Amino acid sequence: MVYDDTTIIIPTFNEEKNIGKLLKKLKQILPKAKIIVSDDGSRDRTQEIAVEKGAILLDRKRKPVHGLTVRVLDAIIKCKTDF
Repeated sequence: MVYDDTTIIIPTFNEEKNIGKLLKKLKQILPKAKIIVSDDGSRDRTQEIAVEKGAILLDRKRKPVHGLTVRVLDAIIKCKTDF
């Protein structure tokens, strides 16, 4: 399967130590899948690394509500794939 109709959503906050490894592995396993990193305003290099690794960045630092659920919901709204 190609998975070009799939989007993977990764909610993050200060994940500098992990995000690069995760994105690298996902790109190896599912190279055609879209990846959205929905970040609540990390103060480390999470956002920079996500962009460097080819993810779509959803920067939520200026949003009035923060948290895991709203990060995922905001990313779902941005999805353009079937799955």
